[in-house]
Amino acid sequence: MARATADTADQSARLAPAGQEGASKINATLTGSPTCTVPDVAEALGVSEWAVYEAIKRGTFPVPVLRVGRRIVIPTVPLRRALGMEDG
Repeated sequence: MARATADTADQSARLAPAGQEGASKINATLTGSPTCTVPDVAEALGVSEWAVYEAIKRGTFPVPVLRVGRRIVIPTVPLRRALGMEDG
């Protein structure tokens, strides 16, 4: 069980954006559309698509995702809130 907690903490660390450059990428990606794709989120957060897919699969991604057939889309408003980017 301790291993699962360590994995979750490690995964969360991998999904955290890096500095001002990360914030700019996230802001550009998460504005103007109600949803974004896994590749968009991965690029904005500076992580691999694999890391995002794994977080979704494990249930450690910070927001619920929408599955449309085989496609996964992420609602931008909840993601912005989870990252501390309040809409206003």
